[in-house]
Amino acid sequence: TLHDGWLRTGDLGRVDASGVWWFTGRIKDIIVRRTSKITPGEVESALEQHPDVEIAAVVAAPDPDEGQVPVAFVVPRAGALLTPVALVDYLRTRIAAYKIPARIHLRDALPLTASGKISRHDLHEDSCYGDGRGRVTSGFGASNRCRSPACVESHRLRRLSSSSRARVAASRLAGASSRGSGETVTV
Repeated sequence: TLHDGWLRTGDLGRVDASGVWWFTGRIKDIIVRRTSKITPGEVESALEQHPDVEIAAVVAAPDPDEGQVPVAFVVPRAGALLTPVALVDYLRTRIAAYKIPARIHLRDALPLTASGKISRHDLHEDSCYGDGRGRVTSGFGASNRCRSPACVESHRLRRLSSSSRARVAASRLAGASSRGSGETVTV
């Protein structure tokens, strides 16, 4: 529809100093973390600037405390020894703290559509959005019990105090260099 002479397409963009319009994403793709708005494209662009990243995709995941959080799916370049912790450290120098993905999943490949674009609809975490006891409390399968080791561990960590979570995170950082492709670390 037209609004004040503008055609509302649902696209996001910006104008640079020379008057050139740049496409930055879609309104529907916006992640709302607490009250802050995050465009997945900005986070993906920052991730893809890392020399060891082949391609990245960022999607929203529900979070009981923050509403939604960005979750990244990253394909490392062939032969690269990439860790989620190294990516978080890299992102801290390039984007605002609230835009840093809550979780980074390293994958061998990302699902693609028939036209070769990333199929965001097919990107999802293996763990659930649950109630702290491994049960899904919202979305599809709300009465199913999640038995995924990643889910059970994630829920266990949510019940720990912040100082205990910090100790667990520190121990994970110490072992992060041995992680390979297909691994997931919650940061």
